[in-house]
Amino acid sequence: PLARQIAALWIDVLKVPSVEPGDDFFDLGGNSLMAIMIVTRLREHSPDLPMSAIFDAPTVEKLADRIRLDQVNALEESELEKLLDEIEDLDPSELELLVANKNG
Repeated sequence: PLARQIAALWIDVLKVPSVEPGDDFFDLGGNSLMAIMIVTRLREHSPDLPMSAIFDAPTVEKLADRIRLDQVNALEESELEKLLDEIEDLDPSELELLVANKNG
């Protein structure tokens, strides 16, 4: 679904009839201003997506992979933060019990 959304966005911005997963954004007539428009709209899926993303990943396929990787990294980071918060809330005896159960 993400690759289809990116392709639809490219079709809209580039005014081309179709886009294939391996088509290069710049070969299709894309320019820097259009790239900024695309990345701005893609930040719905990946808020920290840098403007350089489309230059580093200029195909639908590569850009979708980049966004998915950003989403996984963000999820992993938030999950890690959640676990650390839970550990910090434990008193020392609870923590010792968890460690003992994990090792035993």
